[in-house]
Amino acid sequence: MPAGTLSRLLAMILLLVAVGGVYLLVVVPLIDCYEGRQTLLEQRRMLALRLAAVAAELPVLRERVGELRAAASANGAGFEGENDAIATANLQSRVKEVAGSVGATIGSSEDLPAEPRGTYRRIGIRVGLDDKYETVVELLAALEMATPPLVIGSLHIRGVRKRVFDSEPSRLDTDIEIYAFRDGDTSPAPTGPPSGPAPIAVPTVAPAPDAAAAPATFAPETSPAGTMTTATSATRDPRQTRLSP
Repeated sequence: MPAGTLSRLLAMILLLVAVGGVYLLVVVPLIDCYEGRQTLLEQRRMLALRLAAVAAELPVLRERVGELRAAASANGAGFEGENDAIATANLQSRVKEVAGSVGATIGSSEDLPAEPRGTYRRIGIRVGLDDKYETVVELLAALEMATPPLVIGSLHIRGVRKRVFDSEPSRLDTDIEIYAFRDGDTSPAPTGPPSGPAPIAVPTVAPAPDAAAAPATFAPETSPAGTMTTATSATRDPRQTRLSP
């Protein structure tokens, strides 16, 4: 092979290697970056369309919320009762009515302690029933649609009772906690004097009289030698005054 032809062949090989290196190191990363940006733009375009659809539904949703609030105000959002016990009794009666409308039989009922929830009081009961699966589902659906609104707190299904006969439908032993609300107590706060420990009276002790400041009463005494001695009647002063005739 002539030397010129070999040189041209090596030059072509080096040129192809250089072009391949530029393609792998420059062109391929640029294509990947372009495709990534294109995917990101497509995702943002889809998000913009979804946000526009939600924004278009916002006035309808606000109108629906207003209708629901008006209906709740007209129907009453809570149970009436002077105290928690009366309101809980009304809740039990309402749950029994709902259960009877779907053919469910409540076997037991237990009151749950009331709790404050803002301006309302949350009351609740726990009911137990032994019915078919279809009846339990119908009861749950009826409780969700009941008025005043009822809230299902928890649902416990302990198992399926055994059937005595093959034709007897299987029954579920179910416990349901049902909650509702009533207006909170608005009794005024007590206006009496503030409670607290009574102030402790500190006795006042009068200072003892100063014997030195008390007026002294002088009484003359006559000594056997004819000397007159002057002394106090209360306390004899060691500094006595002796007068000679």
